[in-house]
Amino acid sequence: MSAVILTASSLVATPASAATEKNPQPSYSAALEPCVQKAIKSKAKKWVCEPEGLSINVDGKGVQVNEFIEIPTKQSYLGAIAQPAKGGSHEDTWCENGASCKRKINDYIYEVKRNAVYGSGSKTIGQYDLVVRTYLNGRQAQWTVTRVWDSGPSLNFTDSKLTCLEKRGALSPNICGTHKLSSVTINSGVPRTQKKIYGNYLRNSNNYYGIFRTKFTPRGYSQYTAAGFDTGTFNCYGNADDRCYVP
Repeated sequence: MSAVILTASSLVATPASAATEKNPQPSYSAALEPCVQKAIKSKAKKWVCEPEGLSINVDGKGVQVNEFIEIPTKQSYLGAIAQPAKGGSHEDTWCENGASCKRKINDYIYEVKRNAVYGSGSKTIGQYDLVVRTYLNGRQAQWTVTRVWDSGPSLNFTDSKLTCLEKRGALSPNICGTHKLSSVTINSGVPRTQKKIYGNYLRNSNNYYGIFRTKFTPRGYSQYTAAGFDTGTFNCYGNADDRCYVP
């Protein structure tokens, strides 16, 4: 795999007009700046910025909507990642300045990390990270989901699920399993990794991928809905004797 090493970029402070010394707003990845500016201009009362774009949950008139505006950012493929300082967290040391990163650990394990920032109107409330690691065991996919709090109030994640999908060219993908996760709360920089998800046996010779979806509630606020995201494609060619692998 050719590796593109992520270069450092500065974090962006929220607009001065939206922050005060008494109530500083969290900084966020510079890669998400176009999305945040779009959210501010929209005057949406509830919004989430992620690598794929802007999710508006409640519009500027206070109406609950389910609007998504595509504002894609480039995903970085990493060949090496930073190591945590003594007592630090591994998951909170890589892809902190980008929006979305993927790294291949070996032919059967890879992971995707993404940063997200959420807010209301011109105010950014907080930021968090999601890391989904895919393990390939024979013709079965397994996943772990890790959440990292970066800033803002504590977050309670609910209605989380990972859906396995089989690619079928021009046809709609086949669902090869939907796996629900229990709720989890994060309130510090210490990652929270949930119990491993065990997928179904993948019989067909094809490409597969996962879609992860979740909702979250910041303490003191109402619930937000994040956009679903692709956890990465893996190959399961051949028959029962052939292993799935990371391309």
